[in-house]
Amino acid sequence: GSVPGNGGSVEPADGWHVGVAPGANLMAIRIANNSSSASLSSYVLGWNRVAALAFPLNIVSANLSYGPANSPANAPCDGTWSAGETALSNLVSVNVAPTKSSGNDGFPTAVGGNSCISNFVVVGNTTDGDAVSNTSNFHSTLLDIQAPGTGIVAASGVARAGGSTPQGSLEFEAKTGTSMAAPQVAGAWALARQLMPTANVATIRSLFRGTGVPVSDNRTLGTGLWVPRLDVAAALPVYSALGTLPDHLEFYPGKRRTYSEGTGLRKERLGPAVPVSQWKGTINLSESIVNTASAGARDKAYLYFSTRGAPASAVRVNGTWYWSGQEEFETLGVSTAPCRELGPLRSYRIDMSNNQDGLVKGNNEIMIQVASPSGTADGASILLIGSPSRSNVSSKEIGVILSHGVSVLDETSVASAALTVSVPLDDRYLRLHVGVGDGQASYESGILFRTSTNAFGKVVTPDSMFSGSDGFNWDDITFNLTGSGLTGYPGLAVISHNEAEPGAVRDCLGWIYTALNIHPGILDGWQVTVPGVDFVPQGWNDIPIGVDPLNFMLPFDFGEFDYPPPDLIPFVPQPVDWPAVPK
Repeated sequence: GSVPGNGGSVEPADGWHVGVAPGANLMAIRIANNSSSASLSSYVLGWNRVAALAFPLNIVSANLSYGPANSPANAPCDGTWSAGETALSNLVSVNVAPTKSSGNDGFPTAVGGNSCISNFVVVGNTTDGDAVSNTSNFHSTLLDIQAPGTGIVAASGVARAGGSTPQGSLEFEAKTGTSMAAPQVAGAWALARQLMPTANVATIRSLFRGTGVPVSDNRTLGTGLWVPRLDVAAALPVYSALGTLPDHLEFYPGKRRTYSEGTGLRKERLGPAVPVSQWKGTINLSESIVNTASAGARDKAYLYFSTRGAPASAVRVNGTWYWSGQEEFETLGVSTAPCRELGPLRSYRIDMSNNQDGLVKGNNEIMIQVASPSGTADGASILLIGSPSRSNVSSKEIGVILSHGVSVLDETSVASAALTVSVPLDDRYLRLHVGVGDGQASYESGILFRTSTNAFGKVVTPDSMFSGSDGFNWDDITFNLTGSGLTGYPGLAVISHNEAEPGAVRDCLGWIYTALNIHPGILDGWQVTVPGVDFVPQGWNDIPIGVDPLNFMLPFDFGEFDYPPPDLIPFVPQPVDWPAVPK
């Protein structure tokens, strides 16, 4: 990674030199000898090494800021280096982006060396003033993107080649070149894959190019043509509410029963050599009013859970395994961990709808595997949605609204969920299922519910409900909102710190999913619920306005990446050298 430079005269202030993706792990693979020269075969060996480690280490980008000088290429050169092109294709096939510096010869219509191979993500150098650097190689079609590469404060050795002292301190120095620009893009790739784990190389390349700032080559011999400069803030907007990504809000029409239960998880002892952690719990479905799959009455069965510090790699429900990369294993969202330095909070859903016979109307054993010994799994919920039954109400006016992702309540943010579906609220029957991770025995408000007829909203649940009711770090609660006075179409639901008493300890949590069941009439045998409330808030000025999902839809196809078949992934974790999670 790298950070904006300050001229190299002094070391940056503490807390500044953190890189583009400060939470990412780095690995160096040597391809050059002691004389700083490398053969083409060593490039290939390096790329093949990355491809071999891509899955166990979750590698998302491989940067090459190296190459021969004064070797211009002004046209695509696929077909000229078979071994190298095969190695690059292998990287792309395992969803690793091969970023490459364009070179520092100052060519206005060419890139350097083998940068003309199409599978490279070729990066040029821009200045603080958004101009093409005088030394950067430029070509309007061979260059994929530009990034800051001038006066970049980067790691430095004790001495430079030849024994001279580095600029500035012995730890950092200001450097300039496309070798500084390309790592910016490699780091941004890690951020993009954190938000969109299944997006492939072509998708993220299109995303960065489509959201970048046009920077033209206006140098003395420049062509005046432009290539986008990376704009991470524009490419990766922050999704602050559940249901605001295009595929995170679902509606199941018709008269349906719903049921949910949750569990906290306990860590298993695996021994010092195992590169993962495993967390176990039990979810009891004996009281479920949604019938078993054999009765043909259950339509959907989902497992929701969250991890902190590392991604989930595998899940087992009773005897059925689900592996990261399978269609049923869905990564929903990533956010900062609420109030604690534990790495990103990630949320997931396992679609068990096609394996419902594996669930029992009793204890169901849940095991979640996290891809680091220090990673944590908070807890898990099973949500069952029954098949539609006969009703005298149109199926377009009743049903289940399901919203998921990750939304964090902490010192500066409120947790919220968009339930924006044009289905009228039926006050005769409303049930709200809520799954929350990392809640503590501290204060958080009841859920403020906004509707099309009440933009200010009503508080419809008691406060301070999320404190580990299903075990340490997990709550799955069903609220009975019948008679809560909600009318109109559902909008935004919000959890905040409003109405906290002076000096009260304020809760932090991650909201993972919520399901609102709108159903005419009362169903007998409903699971244990928490009664709702009907409270009009006073002075809640910091609650965000309603969220329109259309505002969050990016004009790109995020695509899917084809992972290897599940039977090629070992059931027993294989020891690998997993890099330590940065403190």
